[in-house]
Amino acid sequence: MKHALALSLALVLTFGELLASAAPTIETVEIAGPRLRVGDFVKGAAPNEAALDLGPAPSATGSRLLSRADLERLLEDAGYAKKVRLPEATRVVRKMRRLGEEELVSEIRKAATLPRGVSLAAIHAPRSTDVPDGFDRVALDVGKVARRAGAQPVTARVSFLRGDEVLATVTMPVELSVSAEASRPDAARGTSLTLIVRHGLVEVTTSGVAGADADMGAILPVTVRATGHVVKAKLVEPARAVLVEAP
Repeated sequence: MKHALALSLALVLTFGELLASAAPTIETVEIAGPRLRVGDFVKGAAPNEAALDLGPAPSATGSRLLSRADLERLLEDAGYAKKVRLPEATRVVRKMRRLGEEELVSEIRKAATLPRGVSLAAIHAPRSTDVPDGFDRVALDVGKVARRAGAQPVTARVSFLRGDEVLATVTMPVELSVSAEASRPDAARGTSLTLIVRHGLVEVTTSGVAGADADMGAILPVTVRATGHVVKAKLVEPARAVLVEAP
């Protein structure tokens, strides 16, 4: 009985060693940018060779596993013909950066582009946030601000971008301060407007009246004074709108 148990244990240990020896060695490479370069995988490559493009990097929250054959093919396709020692497999991940609360709040305040009369009263940021490294700008989206003066709690979307690529987006509660000026629409109902009618290169203007409260860029009904007809127009300035749909 003891002999059988010893034999079983020896077989288990041997099988485990075989599995361990069969498992590929995986090396992890962190990428800061949106593209893979030869220099990310070949240390000591000449600058012109290190800059050769190998394709897109994984998404900010994803990863990509490349076998040795995969990586050799990518290097060859990029024009890098030198023989190099490569691991059996390489896991490519985006390099992360930890932002403390103070740094995160600073980035958000620099990014804040809010409507007239609206300001950031408070930012309830976490103690720290991990975001992909390599972002070059931050964008803040607080959604539609209610036309109501005073404090206004909202959930903001904070996006970290590199060029036009959104690396990551995090949400957090913020508090807006809305002034009395901001609580008023850019054009109130009953406001006199200059209605612009464009047809090809021809542009004519007429007088109209706003049929509803509207902010810049919004489509609103406009009553044409001369005819009484109601048309749809886009508000482009507080007192100017461009016809988008005739009655």
